Amino acid sequence: MPLSQTRVALLDLPNTDAVVSLCLFLIVGIYTRRVPNRRLYIMAASTVTPFIGLIALSMIPNSPANMWTKWGMYLITVPYVLALFLAWTLIPSNVAGRTKKTIISSATFLGYCVGNMAGSQIFKEADAPRYSKSIFRYNRRLGDLS
Repeated sequence: MPLSQTRVALLDLPNTDAVVSLCLFLIVGIYTRRVPNRRLYIMAASTVTPFIGLIALSMIPNSPANMWTKWGMYLITVPYVLALFLAWTLIPSNVAGRTKKTIISSATFLGYCVGNMAGSQIFKEADAPRYSKSIFRYNRRLGDLS
């Protein structure tokens, strides 16, 4: 049974991905505060699960039997934002001078915005409904950044 718009809205009411992100940020924040020099390793690891999740999302058939599996695969794509925020915390610790930090932070944010604008252009209507080719292109770009 496919999900109706109402059912999708009800499933997203607890905003599960935001809750998962918040918990992940808290755990990683506490860990990196107590164990120094681990941010880069966590950044690298946080790109692996989204990569696997997106591949699984494109490979698992769209059927009612796979609905919850696909939802679980979507949830493991959530940590992708962790790498970005950890990268932003590396800027103050690796760049000297207030002006340089401001320029580097602004350039990083600009790159993030351009990436989000360009990323949505990868998904073509011709690839619907599973978007396998689009997800492959997205994962290739994600792999290029890793």
